[in-house]
Amino acid sequence: MLIIIATVIAVLGFFTAQQIYERTSVYSRLDHDIRILNLEPRGGWSSIKASLQPVKFLDRPHYTALSYAWGTKEADHKLWIGQGTVSLRDNLFHALDSMTVSDTPLSLWVDAVCIDQDNSQEKNLQVPMMAFIYRRVKEVIVWLGVHKLPSTFAKVDLDHLSAELSQARILEPDKFNSLWEILEPWLYRLIYEEYWKRLWIIQEICLATQLYVHFSTGRVSWETFVNLVMLYKNLHITDHRADIIINLAATRLDMYRGGEAYSLSALLTTYKNAFCQDL
Repeated sequence: MLIIIATVIAVLGFFTAQQIYERTSVYSRLDHDIRILNLEPRGGWSSIKASLQPVKFLDRPHYTALSYAWGTKEADHKLWIGQGTVSLRDNLFHALDSMTVSDTPLSLWVDAVCIDQDNSQEKNLQVPMMAFIYRRVKEVIVWLGVHKLPSTFAKVDLDHLSAELSQARILEPDKFNSLWEILEPWLYRLIYEEYWKRLWIIQEICLATQLYVHFSTGRVSWETFVNLVMLYKNLHITDHRADIIINLAATRLDMYRGGEAYSLSALLTTYKNAFCQDL
């Protein structure tokens, strides 16, 4: 009798666990082209509010793609989506956390969440689509970590500051030196982010139509960021960490050869000697 009771309890426990899993699972079968992560404005909430939406490319969905480094830390953060959770690594959590501070909702494609990482079949179908995903996107956000802009420039437009620095370097060297002394350590940290060692940034940056760089809760256009990096490079000729950024910028300006867009294979050939680690 005890054996029968124990068996019944075990079976009930198994089905209960299955029901809990089915109820709390974030992912359903992907019959559409991709999933989009919809992030709601934080408002008075302390946690991120998000939902996943399957979409078809034929419907011309509007979304932003996130380009970021996965990092090596364990996935010890949880993102609630409906009744389930997705595990996030530290860098991605901080990226999403920073982007939900604004009052505007954000529709985002981010590989670690929009692709079921436990489903090998789905990954094998989605990964080859990534070049198309980044071409089709409204804009790409490059996330460079929680590097807060120096308080001196907290309310300064970085586009204007970049132009001002370029002019001051020639006409007002004393003014340039005083501003650059404050800005350079911050810029140095962005240039030395592990992000720039990723192979996948080649297609994520070069294939994007519009590109922005995010840091902490701040944002700057790719063009302004590159101008600042070039200023840094001019002052540090032997520091080659800035070269990959400058080379990527040059490739974006020369996106077409013989009337055909760069393919991923062409981009990889161009950067075959770049110092990338996730090969």
